[in-house]
Amino acid sequence: MIMKKKKLIYMGKRYDYVVYLSYPGEEQFDELGKLILNDYLHKHTSIEKNNLNLKVNRLNDYYASIYIINKQERVKKRILVAASDGALFPTVDLAIDANENAQSIFEEEGVYGSYGIRDRKLLDNIIESTKHSVYFGEDQIPSLLRKAAVYWWKFAHYQVFMNGNKRTGLLVASAFMYLNYMTLDFNQDRMYEISKGIARDELTVDDVYGFLLKNTHLTYDRLLRDYLK
Repeated sequence: MIMKKKKLIYMGKRYDYVVYLSYPGEEQFDELGKLILNDYLHKHTSIEKNNLNLKVNRLNDYYASIYIINKQERVKKRILVAASDGALFPTVDLAIDANENAQSIFEEEGVYGSYGIRDRKLLDNIIESTKHSVYFGEDQIPSLLRKAAVYWWKFAHYQVFMNGNKRTGLLVASAFMYLNYMTLDFNQDRMYEISKGIARDELTVDDVYGFLLKNTHLTYDRLLRDYLK
């Protein structure tokens, strides 16, 4: 995602800024709107969330408009979203590196020093099926945060590696979010508790997605800096 802070007129409407989104689709537009609203509330702490509404209009397959509206129906922000198929995804090598580095980052119960892949086919499947998620014309994982939730859940739940699967799940999800200009605003211990909940079958993919949606922010400065390179 890239944000450009420059007002423009598109289809007769004036927009405060443009966000260049790297994954198109109706659910992705809706998800982005919720993240933008979260960021707006984070910057304007005196405003109550229930005093604002969000309106997302899909203009076509690759363009949408997002309005942040107050209770008096006054538009506070008007954002144009332009999407493309440019999302960046973790590779098998990235997942292997994440697993190898996991033990040195923070502690986990269990045996240390046991490295290696337990199930290579499952590893390949998680990486490829999450990236290429369109089946019979419908995207089964239709947004970036939903994909992050799937990476986290599958790596933490399944025994892909000999050790460190729970840590690998949150590291791969975090790396994927970073690649696509998102950051998770939560502490490491809480994130690891979620991984343990996944491994114990206490949390679903939807539970993980809900957590991400509430605690994710767009890294606007890096977005704009990389766009201007």
